[in-house]
Formats: sequence, C-alpha cells, structure tokens
Amino acid sequence: EFFPLNLVLESQECVLSVSLSSQAGLTVEAEPGDDVTLWCQYSLSLSGYIFWFKQTNNSAPDRIACRYYSSSSSSSNSCFFIPESNRSVMRVNSTFSSLTITAVTLSDSGLYYCFIQKEQFMTFSTTTRLQIRGTVSY
Repeated sequence: EFFPLNLVLESQECVLSVSLSSQAGLTVEAEPGDDVTLWCQYSLSLSGYIFWFKQTNNSAPDRIACRYYSSSSSSSNSCFFIPESNRSVMRVNSTFSSLTITAVTLSDSGLYYCFIQKEQFMTFSTTTRLQIRGTVSY
C-alpha cells in the first residue's frame, strides 16, 4: 500500500518532491491504553528542527510535535508554532528522537515519521506504522 506525501519546495535553485511508502519502515502494535514510544535516528551535528508527523489513509500529514535542538548547548526547546500535546512527549538529542504517546487510542493508528531540518537541508526518516489492535491497517 502506498501513501503519498506530497511536499514540494520551490526556489530558484531546486524543486523537491518526496513520497513515502508504508513498506519503508516497521510496524508497532499496541493495545488501547498502552504507552508507545517511537524512535527516529539521524545525525545532527549542528542545530536544527526535528518534527514528528502522522499520516492516515491518503490524508495530508499532520505535524504532531516539534523541537529545536541546539548542538552547542546539547539542549532542545519546544517549537512555538506547534502546541504540545498532553498525551505525547518528544525527546531529542544529536542522533535520536523519540515520541512517546501515552494511553494510545484507536485514533492514534497511522504512519509516523520524523523530519529533520538543518540549515537548507531536509531529511525524512523511514516510516513506523502504529497499529492499535482492533483497527484496520493503514
């Protein structure tokens, strides 16, 4: 099954278009009420933004979490433009990000992935499909 992520960035120098496939990553299964932690690996030698996205069916991706990581201070701060959820906690360092969702519900099923923006470079992780038992696979 293929889930397109249509991200097009246009400038005078380039056009970028990215697609994601649900076969690209792994599947995590959980029971309703479980706490689930998803992981993303990258290399962030400088400062940058790390985002977590969720996508279901053929919907547009939803930005669900964001932190700005500063390599000089080895700390991170919430992004002011994405409100923090009381059910999810995002942690970051220079090589990993985790997203912990507490007390998952059926509506948490979907494809999750992170996006790293450092300077003018953007990197998408492979997808992780979160399947809450009792739901149809996305």
